[in-house]
This record gives sequence, structure tokens and C-alpha cells, in this order.
Amino acid sequence: MNRFLYCGALKLALGMWLIATGHSAIAQPDPQKVLRYSFEVAENTIDPQKISDIYSNFIVDAIFDTPLRYDYLARPPKLVPNTLAAMPTVSDDLMTLTLKVKPGIYFNDDPAFGGKKRELVAKVPELLKKYKDDAVISAIGA
Repeated sequence: MNRFLYCGALKLALGMWLIATGHSAIAQPDPQKVLRYSFEVAENTIDPQKISDIYSNFIVDAIFDTPLRYDYLARPPKLVPNTLAAMPTVSDDLMTLTLKVKPGIYFNDDPAFGGKKRELVAKVPELLKKYKDDAVISAIGA
């Protein structure tokens, strides 16, 4: 049961960074730097809480960054902080998972956000409300 709680908390933490992108609908990319990839079927959503198919997951993995990543050169491979300042810590009662976001990570400047730099922050209350909302059909929370 404790492993189940830890895995669920880790999944929840991974979703915290999946809230905002720095996508601009105004700026046109250089045609020489655009990768076009076709899928057998259309993606369903890019909302991480609603993903239930592999094609949508491909897109979300390309857009969002994760708090942890694998160090594949280590033997055996191990998880290392990516957008976290350090590895997550678990309380003694296994009820609290603490993740500290690495400072200095910014989203792209975009006219949609007033052209200002926005630093990556954890928005846990909003994420928890979204997971708990019955209107959001979550493949993870189901």
C-alpha cells in the first residue's frame, strides 16, 4: 500500500509541471526547422489529466518537461532531478512527498502572456482540484 501511495504521489507531482507551455500562435516558425510527423489516428487531447492514448502521449512528452529523468549512463540506470532542485523527499509516515522546483527555469516570452518572463512554479492546489473534478475524466485518477 505504501508503494501505491508513493507512486500515486509521484504521478501527481509529475503532472504539476504540465500546466503551461510557452506556445505562441503569432510567431511563425522557420520552415526549415519544423518537424512534421503523421499519426495513424488523430490525438484525443493534450491535457495530461485526460490522456488515454499513445498518440496524445507522444505530443505531451514533446511539449512538457518532467521533474525527474533517467540517467541512462549510470549502472543501474537511476532517476535524477530534471526540473527539481533535489530528489523528492518522503515523510516518515509516508503521507507527504516534498518536491522543490529548481529556481531559474523560465517559459518562453510570448505576447499571449504580455511578453514577460514567467518562472516555473508548482501549482499544486489547482492540479489537485483538477484531478478531483468529476468533469475531468482522468486515466490516472480513475
